[in-house]
Amino acid sequence: MDSSWDKVHQPCPLCGSSDAVGVNKDGSAKCFSCGEFMPKYDKQNNEGSNMQKQNTNTFKQTESLDDGLFSALSDRHISKATAEKYGVKVVHDLQGKVIKHLYPYYNGHELSATKTRVVKDKNFFLSGSYNETGLFGQQLFNSGKYVTITEGECDAMSAYELLGSKWAVVSIKRGAAGAVKDIKESLEYFDNFENVVIAFDNDKAGKEAATKVARLFKPGKAMILTLPNGWKDPNDMLRNNKHKEFVEAFWTAKVYTPSGVINVSEQREKFHDREKKDSIPYPWEGLNKKLYGLRQGELVTLTGGTGLGKSSVTRELEHHLIKNTTDNVGVIALEEDWRRTIDGILSIEANARLYIDQEREKFSREELDKMFNILYDGENKNRVWIHSHFGTNDMDSFSLWY
Repeated sequence: MDSSWDKVHQPCPLCGSSDAVGVNKDGSAKCFSCGEFMPKYDKQNNEGSNMQKQNTNTFKQTESLDDGLFSALSDRHISKATAEKYGVKVVHDLQGKVIKHLYPYYNGHELSATKTRVVKDKNFFLSGSYNETGLFGQQLFNSGKYVTITEGECDAMSAYELLGSKWAVVSIKRGAAGAVKDIKESLEYFDNFENVVIAFDNDKAGKEAATKVARLFKPGKAMILTLPNGWKDPNDMLRNNKHKEFVEAFWTAKVYTPSGVINVSEQREKFHDREKKDSIPYPWEGLNKKLYGLRQGELVTLTGGTGLGKSSVTRELEHHLIKNTTDNVGVIALEEDWRRTIDGILSIEANARLYIDQEREKFSREELDKMFNILYDGENKNRVWIHSHFGTNDMDSFSLWY
């Protein structure tokens, strides 16, 4: 496809857009509304055009539904009964081989368009217009407990067979790129069903489109079916006779929930299987009765007026953690020198105010060293760490603690 456009803002005969098509110099075109590529773009009249297919250097207009006949889609392993159910006809060559599929699209119960799919090169062309048409198969199912949406017509018929030919299955019209637009155009239709199962292709485009479509429905209504074992799409599973696996995937499809929102009904096991938080009691029984101890992962904030003992309580807790746990203890005391912090914790061990020179002088060096060893050396060596800020507080330096 040439990257330079010969014409822009042209109408699209596939989705009905009036100005979304860019036409290349080689006659091919791209619609930026439905995302479809057209190998040969030919606008023959203002009411809509027939896309044409090059075949041995000649062009042939798209067949109407009357040109085909009801038959099994043998190339896709879809039965004649299912093809008849969906009104899909085929065209055979002289050897009886299926060479084209003809998919009908209805406005209500009136045929409005026929989409032709060429089996050999997988190109497709439209006779008529998608304007005001429903989804593929929409006219067949009026209401029910479940309706499944697929990404293509063959996938819709395949999913219908895989589910025992008893559940409603429809398909979007314009592929993954046009999924949101297709569903919005038929959004009221889904009000007649309790649940919507989205079974798009198992590729990046399909998964992204499935999520976007699920967001269109009220919470709890849409479910996204995840195809098992890397199967590409429902037709891939039908051709490999994976009925059981598809049914299991259908019944285990997860209800879509937006990011950050959970469905509580699905959380029973996680509700019981939760992380256990280590805790130790406070050094005060009265506080334990209120708070049930000090737990990891929680931030305890002490508040109170000046001189009411916040620092004293903090030192008691620091001393308690050193004596009763094996965890490291870090202290950031921005309003005091590191020696004052050490003195404060040692004072609890000595039951004396060692931060006062006259009180500290009552103890010999040996006695002070013994208490120092109990808290800061021996079994507690390398456990207690204090921020030495030298009278300044550089916030970037605190990153070294983590």
